[in-house]
Order: sequence, then C-alpha cells, then structure tokens
Amino acid sequence: MKTRSIILLVTMLFVVVLAVCSCEFLNMHTWSEATCTTPKTCTICGATEGDPLGHVEEVLEGKDATCTETGLTEGKKCSVCDVILVEQEVIPTVAHTEEAVAGKDATCSEKGYTAGKKCSVCDTVLEGLEEIPMIAHTEVIDAAKAPTCTETGLTEGKHCSVCGEVLVAQNTVDALGHTEVTDAAKAATCTESGLTEGKHCSVCNEVLVKQETVNALGHTEVTDAAKAATCTESGLTEGKHCSVCNEVLVAQEEIAALGHTEVTDAAKAPTCTETGLTEGKHCSVCNEVLVAQNNIDALGHTEETVPGKAATCEETGLTDGKKCSICGETLTAQEEIAALGHAYGEAIYSWSADNSTCTATKTCGNDASHLITESATVITVKLTVTAEKVTYTYNVEFANSDFAAQSKTVDGEMAVANKIATVNAPAIAGRVASHDYVMFGLHNAEETHEFTIYYSEVDLWDGTSVSTGLAGSGTAEDPYLIQSGADLAYLKSAVDAAESYTENIFAGVYFKMTKSIDLGGRHFMIGYHTAWNKYDGFAGIFDGNNCTIRGLNIKPESGTAALFACVKKGGEVKNLSLYGQVSGTANVASAVGYLLGTIDNITNYAAINGTSTLGGVVANAENNSSIVNGCVNYADVTGTSYIVGGITGSGGHIITNCSNWGNVVAGSESVGGIAGTTKDTGYISGCANYGDVTVTVANVGMIGGIAGKVVKPISDCVNYGTITGVNTTGGIAGSSTKDITNCHNYGTVNGTSWLIGGIVGATDANMSDCTNYGTITSTGDCVGGIAGSSKATISGCINYGTVKGIGRSAGIAYYSNGTIENCINNGDVIGGWDLGGILAWVGDGQSATIKNCT
Repeated sequence: MKTRSIILLVTMLFVVVLAVCSCEFLNMHTWSEATCTTPKTCTICGATEGDPLGHVEEVLEGKDATCTETGLTEGKKCSVCDVILVEQEVIPTVAHTEEAVAGKDATCSEKGYTAGKKCSVCDTVLEGLEEIPMIAHTEVIDAAKAPTCTETGLTEGKHCSVCGEVLVAQNTVDALGHTEVTDAAKAATCTESGLTEGKHCSVCNEVLVKQETVNALGHTEVTDAAKAATCTESGLTEGKHCSVCNEVLVAQEEIAALGHTEVTDAAKAPTCTETGLTEGKHCSVCNEVLVAQNNIDALGHTEETVPGKAATCEETGLTDGKKCSICGETLTAQEEIAALGHAYGEAIYSWSADNSTCTATKTCGNDASHLITESATVITVKLTVTAEKVTYTYNVEFANSDFAAQSKTVDGEMAVANKIATVNAPAIAGRVASHDYVMFGLHNAEETHEFTIYYSEVDLWDGTSVSTGLAGSGTAEDPYLIQSGADLAYLKSAVDAAESYTENIFAGVYFKMTKSIDLGGRHFMIGYHTAWNKYDGFAGIFDGNNCTIRGLNIKPESGTAALFACVKKGGEVKNLSLYGQVSGTANVASAVGYLLGTIDNITNYAAINGTSTLGGVVANAENNSSIVNGCVNYADVTGTSYIVGGITGSGGHIITNCSNWGNVVAGSESVGGIAGTTKDTGYISGCANYGDVTVTVANVGMIGGIAGKVVKPISDCVNYGTITGVNTTGGIAGSSTKDITNCHNYGTVNGTSWLIGGIVGATDANMSDCTNYGTITSTGDCVGGIAGSSKATISGCINYGTVKGIGRSAGIAYYSNGTIENCINNGDVIGGWDLGGILAWVGDGQSATIKNCT
C-alpha cells in the first residue's frame, strides 16, 4: 500500500515536470494578463514574463471641514484595482461662530423663544433658543346691539383684547324701519286754534310729519257805526260784532241830545308860517259856527343859511342848513356826514437795492398823508442750485398782520470747479449768515439742490462779561435764551463749576440761541474732558437756532479741544455753525470732544489741527449711544498721527446724512472722509465725501473715502474725493468687517503698497450693489476695481474705472476665498502678473466661486 502511494506521487511529479518542460520546450504557455502588482503569468507552468503594470493613480479630492461636518485631506488610489495609495485623513470640525440671539416673548399670535446663542454660519443652536408656545387669546365679548327703526344693529361677537384678532365676527342686523300712523287734522275756529295733518311712528314715536298749529281764526270784526248826538237828537256809541258767529263784541249805547254849548274861539296872531284868526264862537257839542272866525295872512320866514362842515377820515361832518332869522325855526336841517374812515389800498412792497430789506406801505385813499408802513429785514435766503445757475430767494416776515410775508428771487453767482459749485451767502446789513458759503456737487446735470441760509444779529463778546442768569425757564416750551456772549459765558461757567465727575450737568434742560456770537478769537471751551473723566459733561439740549459761533480759537494746554468738551447721553447740540480754529493733541474737533449724546445739523468752518483722534465736528463718539446726523464739514482736518475723519475721528453708534468737503490729512492709519475709525454697533448711512483724503507716511493702512477702519455696516454712501493711501485703501472704506451696501466711488484711489480697491481695500463681510467709476492705481501689488481682498460675497457690483498695479490686478477683486456673483467689469485691468477681468488670485489650498459675472 505504501509502495503504491509513493509510485503515484512520483508519477504526478513527473507529469508536472513534463508539462513545464513541454511549455518551455514547445513555447506554448497559457498566459494570464499582467495586473498592477503582478507580471504576465502562465496558468500552466507559472512562468512570468515582463513587469507588473503598476498602479494608475487617481486623486481623491479633499473636503474642508465645517462647524457641522468633518473634512478630509486629499488622498490617492489606484483607478484600476482601487488600492488606497495615500490615505485620506479626517480633518476635525471647526468651531462654531457664536452669535448671541435676543429672546422673543410669545404672543397670542406668534410663538416666542428664549434668549440664547447660535452659530452664525450653520445656524446650529448652541445655547437656549427654546420655543415658547403661543399664549391663549384673551377673549372679550363685543356686545350685541338691537336694531331700531333708523339704526342697524349688531349680533354678539368676540375678539382678543391683546392682539385684537376677531374671534367671532359681529354681523349687521338691518334697521326695522318706521311704522307710520296718521295724526288727524283739526280745523281752527274764531276762538280755538287748529292742527294740520301729521304722522308719527307707532313704535318709537318719532314724528315723521310734524303737525303744525293753525292759529285761531279770530273774530271777523264788523264795526257798528256810532251815531253822534246832536244838540237836538240823541245818538249811539260805536259798537262791534263778529260777522262769522255774530257774537256782540262791543255793545252800542244811546247818547242823549246835547243842546248847544257856546264856546269862544280865541283870536290868534299870525306867525312866520301860520295864519292868524279873528275871535269867533261855535257850539262845542255840534260844532255849529255861531260867530265865524276870519283868517289873518301868515307873515312869512326871513331865511338865513347855516354853513356845513366837511367829514374827514376820523371826524364826522355836516351838510349846509337853513333857519329863519326871526323865529329861529330850522328850515332845512343839517344832516350828519359820517366820518370817511381810512380807505387803505393794497399793500405795496419795495425791496432795497441789495435785497436785504423789504418795506411794506398802505396809503389811505381818502387822505394820502395817512400811511401804514413797516420795514422788515431778510430772515432767510433760499438757494436753488442747478448745473446751469443759482437763484437766491430772499424771504421777509412782517410784525403787522396786515402785511403778508414776501419773497424775491434773483439770479446769483456761483463758482464751479471739478463739478463742485460754491455759493456765497448774500450779505445782509447788521446780520450774519448761518453759512458763509455752501457747496454742492453737480455730478448729475438734471439734479436740483435747495438750501436755506438763516440770518441773525451778532453779539461781539468782550472776553470778560458773564451774565448773572438767563431769560427763560429751561423747558422745551420756554428754554433758557442765549442772547449774547455773556450768556454763553454763563453756561460755560455753570458747566465748568460742576464738582462731580459723574454729574449729568443740566440733564433735560433746554437752551436756545437768539443771536450769533463772536468770541473775538479767544480760547473758549465749555467743560473739561480727559481720559479719566470722559463721562462728565453737558447733558442738556443746546439749540443753536441756525445761529453761528464765530471767532473760535480753542487751544488747551492738554486734553480735549472742542466747544463742548463732553456731551453726555441724553444731551444734544444742534442747528449751529462754527467758525475759527481748533488745535490740540488728542480728541480735537469743532463741536464736541467726547460724545455720548446726539449731534444734529452742525456745520463746521473751523480749521482742525492736532495729533490723533481728530474730527471736523466730533472727535470721539461713544459706542451704543452717540448719534451724528446731518452734519457738514468745510474745513481741512490735519493730524500728524492716526484716527482722523472729516466729520468724526472715532465714529460711534450711528452716523447719517453727513457730508465732508474739507481735505483730510493724517500721518498714520484709520483715516476717512467721514470717520477715521468706527465702533461695532449702529451703522453709517447716507453720507458723502467730496474732500481729498491723504496719508503722508509709509507702511500704514485703513484709509477710505467714507471711513478708514469699519466695523459696522455702511449703506447708501458716495465718495467724490481723491483717496491717497499706502496699503488697505478704498474709495469707501479701507478695511471692513461688516456689510457694505449700495455705495459708490467716483474719486481716484491711489496706493503705494497692497490691497487697494475702488470700494474697499480689504473686507471680511459681504458687499452688494456697489459701483466704482474712479481710477484705481497702486505702485504696489493687489489691486481691485471693487475690492482689494474679499473673504465673503461680492454681488451686484460694477467697475467702470481703470485698475492699475505693478503686480496682481483685477476688475472686481484681486483676491477672494468667497463668492463673486452677478458682477460686471467694464474697466481696463493693467498689472504685472496674475491679472483677471473679475478675480486675479486665490490662495494656495483655498477656493473661490464666480457666478453670472461679465
């Protein structure tokens, strides 16, 4: 048995060897194809030939980690055999970007939620934000109302007393209408009144047709003639009866015969007007003449004229009359002639040659010497400016209500340069203008600008006078009046004297200027402010009433330099123009050094010079509370260091509707035509810069036509000035961490380093609907028609300007790792390398998306 096994094994080995030898000998291998890791192999003998094919490498794309999903590094595999060549590594999720979310109370119409936090990227709830169910409606019954004959009714309804929602609607019930009943007429008699037919409602008794009373007819009286008794016959007295009912009203009585009673008729001497009589006799009963009287002719009047008197405007007159010079009888009575009264015609208005005054006159038509007249001085001049011309409309008001307010419009003069018009205020004798000159942009040929200049008297302060008190009571209706430099000095002394650094000085108290004030070039500052008492200061409401303060020469030895050192929260300074000069080290401005309250309608013409934190109107505005609105700066603002702005140096909570015309010059970073730098609440909106913004030293950034360093949203702003910076420079903003919306740049933007943009130098936030028309140039690198660098989304933006740098340049953005969508570039792009009509460069390992761009 063992021998047979050995023989079988040997036989099989021989067969295999024979087969191998046969494959080699006969060259008849049966090959299997080579694979990535094995060469071509004979399936019979196992012989190999050639080399393995090797792996075909396929890249496995990586994926960035987000705050909700892990990522993967790039890997590799063989596309043929799927063997992993480079393992992909898991990239951990990134941290959520935490955003605080205020809670919302539930109502009876909406659910609420608790306060909490969420991720601003993926919206994942991190804390709180628990749903608060809607509260039940508070049901109130709307009472039913029964209809009447004339008024509709209502069914009962229900509503919620909290949100007002109707729960059960009330339906209208039609009015019932009257039930008409006729009230019968009643005929009147001689002694009783009657009634006409009428109607009334049997339900509500309302009279529908009123019965009118018909008066009693009264007796139809007939006279029963009297019969006089004569000397020889009896008579009857007169009687009366009714011809209708025959009732006797007055009974007739018999009169006995009289018999003759002789009476002497006395003689009468004749007068001027009456005849005379001789003596006679008659019966006094029957008047029978017993002895006739004969007439004696009247003598006749001797006429004399009584002279009249002419009436005047204020005195009555008399007509001519006549009298008898003998008997004095008035033959022709004198009649009173009423006083004529003044007959003033229409008012005639005449303007002085210089249009500064208007005189109103009314003349009496009855007496030309009687006049009503008043002269009024111009109180406002309205400017209407177009690209073609300027007109002045002079306005006056009269104290006499008989005279109407008057206006006169004349053509004025304006100086135009670089599409900017400068219009000087007309001179009004004895008064000063609220604005010595006003400037307007003429970039739109069809645009019309209107502006009102106010005029007031001016008081020249002697430098020492201080009032002992102010007229008024300090309320909104009856404010304390600032009528002179001495009054303003009183306010200054009261604020300066405050002892407590935390005191709200004059909180809720109102002040109002009635005259402009000239300080005569003297140092004058209300209150104090340093880094240690920045929350001290004026907390009242100061209304400049469109007056001016002139002759400012503020130059403290240290600390803040401004008219108001500090205005606290709740405080307000408004409607004021400032002239002169202000200089200092830090916190330098014309109106307010440190602002926690509100500045409104302040115009500055005072030159501002200093080191750092300078503004044309406000130096440093507090976050969360300060408001700067409607302010204009015409003066140059010059700083040797950082945080310099045409309106405010360090911009606070809200800045709206402001414009800067002055040149802004700084020696360091954070420089802007409106604000040097901003703080992280509120917004900037509706502002315009026309002045040039220039930085004078190298290696600094954050320079913008509106703001240098921006950490709040900017919208609806425009820049026309030339912006010259080093790096991180833009026509609207130097750098921004918040959205920029609907902003436009027309000015040239120049840089000497990198990140230069038509709208922004560098931004981490979104930009939308912005336009650049200006030329964007840099002697450095990284230049974009809209943005130098963008890390978010740019949408709906257009560039028309030439973009020129020595290196990387693009029509929209030099760099992006976000999205550029719906954007258009119409400008030439010039550079050394990495040029793009839309985008120039994306960083290593980063990506950007471009959609719907041209």
